[in-house]
Amino acid sequence: MLDGGLEVDFYVFTRLFHQKGWLDDREFSLIERLYTTLRNLLPPPDVIVYLQVPPEIAAERFRRRGRRLEIAELADIHFTHALLEDWISSVDRNQVIFFDASPDDPTYRLALPHLLAQIAALLETRDQQREPEINREKAPK
Repeated sequence: MLDGGLEVDFYVFTRLFHQKGWLDDREFSLIERLYTTLRNLLPPPDVIVYLQVPPEIAAERFRRRGRRLEIAELADIHFTHALLEDWISSVDRNQVIFFDASPDDPTYRLALPHLLAQIAALLETRDQQREPEINREKAPK
């Protein structure tokens, strides 16, 4: 279970910092090469749970939590949302669970059973799809 992980760090925050001028082209290129190297070395996530929240609700929650230190600024909410949408549109839909996190349920107490069932179903479907491949590999030649 990751919070955004490697992909969100690169496709959202690195691109945001480059756009804001906090990273120049050379620094961005270096991070891009590092991302590519790490992605090739690490297995991809089995499941991505995409917590969907409209930017206006995200902004309200951002203001409410009142952290002294944030990676992004409140003014970046719409741009980070666009970057996130751009990245998620490139991901295989069979790997993603789109989850409406708009309701004000900070612990996800009400939604968690449904979300866990969705994760289990997605993994079961994926395993069933992989089973014929595994059987072919084990078949005598």
